[in-house]
Amino acid sequence: MLPYRLLADAVLLLHAGVVAFVIGGLLLVVAGNALRWRWVNNGWFRLAHVAAIGVVVVQAWLGKVCPLTTLESWLRAKAGFAPYRQSFIEHRFVRLQHRHAHRLLRRLDRSPECRAGEQDRVRAAALAIACERDKAVDDRRRDTAGRREVGR
Repeated sequence: MLPYRLLADAVLLLHAGVVAFVIGGLLLVVAGNALRWRWVNNGWFRLAHVAAIGVVVVQAWLGKVCPLTTLESWLRAKAGFAPYRQSFIEHRFVRLQHRHAHRLLRRLDRSPECRAGEQDRVRAAALAIACERDKAVDDRRRDTAGRREVGR
């Protein structure tokens, strides 16, 4: 099981690198042209960057999940973890947003500026976020348990 997890982590790093190349490459081209860096207009760099953007655009148009996401999810399932059904970005960053939302709501809830009536709304919003997160986790666990039973 450990090799599958390590392979899944390697695919995750590769995927993060591809995302960084697509986003960072654009920023480098814009900044590099402003700063007169000649290498940002290198044919190979620009071709690779446009090709990476093209792959992302085609996947989005076709509504397909990235093959790296599918591979990572499959490897995680083989390692005994719950596979995820959404895209790489949704899986990795939506959880991050929930974590930050919880911290922000806790801070707001404790702030002296938050009047009694507002505290109730803040608590209700925090509860709604927590319930959605817990529901998603339960759905993933149920889906994984169902897959394991079918595979036996």
